[in-house]
Amino acid sequence: MRASSLQPVQNALVAIDPNAVALVELVSLRRAELAARMVDRLQAEFPGYAAHERAELQQRAEFGIEYIAKMLVSGEGPNPALLDTFADLGRLRARDGVGLRTLIRGVRLSVREAMEFAQSLADGSELGSGSTFSLATELWDWMEVLTDRISPENLGEEERLAREAAEARCVGAVVGGTAGAHELAEAALACDLDPALHYHVLRADLDGARREQLWPRRGAGGVSAVLDGELVGLLAALPCRPLSFLAGVGPALPLTSGRQSYLVAGRVLQSARGSCTGLVTLAGVGLRASVVADAAMGEVLAARYLEPLRVLGDFGAQLLDSVQAYFDAEQNIDDAARALFVHPNTLRHRLTRFEEATGASLRRAEHIAEIWWVLTRRSLERVPTPQR
Repeated sequence: MRASSLQPVQNALVAIDPNAVALVELVSLRRAELAARMVDRLQAEFPGYAAHERAELQQRAEFGIEYIAKMLVSGEGPNPALLDTFADLGRLRARDGVGLRTLIRGVRLSVREAMEFAQSLADGSELGSGSTFSLATELWDWMEVLTDRISPENLGEEERLAREAAEARCVGAVVGGTAGAHELAEAALACDLDPALHYHVLRADLDGARREQLWPRRGAGGVSAVLDGELVGLLAALPCRPLSFLAGVGPALPLTSGRQSYLVAGRVLQSARGSCTGLVTLAGVGLRASVVADAAMGEVLAARYLEPLRVLGDFGAQLLDSVQAYFDAEQNIDDAARALFVHPNTLRHRLTRFEEATGASLRRAEHIAEIWWVLTRRSLERVPTPQR
C-alpha cells in the first residue's frame, strides 16, 4: 500500500485494518464532494439549516471532515481544542436558530452520510468493503465523544443564556402576531419544537410561578419566557399534574395563530384571579372572560346599575352587597340573610329598595344577567393585579 500523505502511525485503526487508513485518506481527498452531500441532507431534513448560507455550511463541513480524518489516522482521538471548537459551533448554531438537539441529530446524520460515502468509495476500489468496518467503529466512538461534548448540559452558563434567549425569541415571535410562517418555524426549531404541532399559550403571574412544574427539561413539549412581567409559555400538551399557581391557558392553535391563543390566555388569567388556581382554560371561567373582554358593555351596565346607588352613599353600597350575597346564595333569601347576619325580611326590604333605585327586576332574566355582569366586573376590579 502506498504511503499516506496524512502521515499515519501505528494505532488501533491501523491494527484492525491498515486498508482503512487508505480509505480515510481517499475520503479526505474528496471531502468537498462529501461535504456537499452532507449539506444537501442537512438542509433537506432540518429546516433549521435550510435558512443558512450553503457556502458557510459547506466550508464548516469540509473543515470537520479534514480534521477528523487526520485524527482517525493519527490515532490521537478528539483533542480538547477540537472539542472546544465544536462546542463553540454548538453555541453559534443555538444563536443562529439551530437547536442543540437538531445539531446533534445533524452530526449523526453526517456520520451516516460519511459512512455511506466511504462504503461507495471502498466498493469502487481495491480496498474492498471490509475496510469500512474498522473505520465505522472508530468514527462512531468519535461521534459519541463529540455529541456528549456539545450536549446542552455540558455547555454551561453561556449555553443556558443562549438557550433562554432563543426561547424568548420563539415565544415573542409566536405571541407577537407579526412574524411570518417561515420565521416562526425557524424560531421553534431553534428551541427543538416541532413547528407542525399546535401549541397552547400559557400566561401566569411571576409570583410563585415555577417553570420546572411545566417543563422538567428543555424540548419536553414546551418552552417559556418572561414577557412584560408574566411567565408566558408554549405547550404542545397540557401537563396532567396539578400546579401550585394560577395560569391562564389559551386553545391549542398553529404557531401562526399563537397571538389569538395568547389573548385568550390573558382573558382567562384575569378572569380567574382570586377564585382559581392551577391551569384554567376558557371553559373554566365561562362568561367571566366576556366580562373582562367587553369593557364597553361593562361601562354601560355600570352606568345603569351603579350610578343610581352611588347617590345613596353608604346605603347604596349596602344594597349592592346585599344583592351580591343574594346571588352568591343562588337567590335563596334565608341563606343570603344568614351570610349577612340580618333577618330575611330585612334582606327582602333591601332587595326591593335596590329594584326601586335601579329600575331593575330581580325576577326578570335579562336584568339578572346584567346585574350579574356588573357584580362580576366589580369583583374582578377588586382583585389586585400584580406589578408589571
